[in-house]
Amino acid sequence: MLPYNDKNGTSFNDLSVGNRRGGPTQAAPRGRAGRGIRIDHRVAIVKKSLGTLRGNAPRSEKINTGVDKTLNILEFVAQQAKGLSLADIAKGVGMPKTTAHRILEILAARDYVEWNPDSEKYTLGLKALEIGVSGLVGIDIVDVAIPYLQELSTATGETSFLGVYNNGDVVYLYKAEGTGSIQTTARLGSRRPAYCTALGKVILANLPVEEADRVLENKLVRITERTVVDRVKLNEEFARARSDGYAVDDEGIEVGLYCLAVPLYNYTGAVVGAISVSGPSKRMLAQWDSTIIALKHAGEVISRRLGHVKSVRARFLTASHDPAPGR
Repeated sequence: MLPYNDKNGTSFNDLSVGNRRGGPTQAAPRGRAGRGIRIDHRVAIVKKSLGTLRGNAPRSEKINTGVDKTLNILEFVAQQAKGLSLADIAKGVGMPKTTAHRILEILAARDYVEWNPDSEKYTLGLKALEIGVSGLVGIDIVDVAIPYLQELSTATGETSFLGVYNNGDVVYLYKAEGTGSIQTTARLGSRRPAYCTALGKVILANLPVEEADRVLENKLVRITERTVVDRVKLNEEFARARSDGYAVDDEGIEVGLYCLAVPLYNYTGAVVGAISVSGPSKRMLAQWDSTIIALKHAGEVISRRLGHVKSVRARFLTASHDPAPGR
């Protein structure tokens, strides 16, 4: 649970336990039929900005090649949860077996990797996990997300939001405004029903089936004429969100407002929140392609800052229960 305190000391807590299930492909949003992919300069701007924030400066020509090789091996092993043989590692990082073996022996002696004599494979060791987890202690999702949301709003010109899930609602923790931002009813600390917001839909889509069902069992209020309250249709939207990695709100919470949202994951592979970009429907549809690419990129970067590793997420999903019929 990741607490956040606003300027008045108010605490908002995040209930977030993740589970993704497969589903059909996302249909093209309203107003986009027949239009090809159009990627404009906004994507390049936001990727460049996000890269700068991550500290991706040019590599020094004087970098210690021994350290570089060691880290390459450690990172490669970390990506493969089932383990890798010496031959796989040497081929994967592009170095001779003798060099890779020498480095792996040192890493194994320090518990950064583990050698399984039965499978003859290396896996990530406890020491590496300890260092990774210790670096995540005390991380605040708001502190991590703020600079990326600001860059996202600058690049798209629209409003960016950070939200977390709490007992059927989405709680808004941060809002960044772009040059073309419009006034919305969403305020810092305010709540909105999860079933009718893009933030809420993409979180519900990644929560256990039981939690989504619990929310949908309640009376669903139609806030606008376009609010989806049919449970079957909502489950279909959740399936598309899991499949495509984003959710859509097409004027379901406010008339004239279109919103795209992507999930945020932490080091356990659980969904801990979501970020979104919102703006006038006509303008959002006109720049849909560049916005979703920039939004997904920002979500991936924030998730990595929270310790998310895709291989861990895969293990989390494997350990989760199978989806209920029709989900």
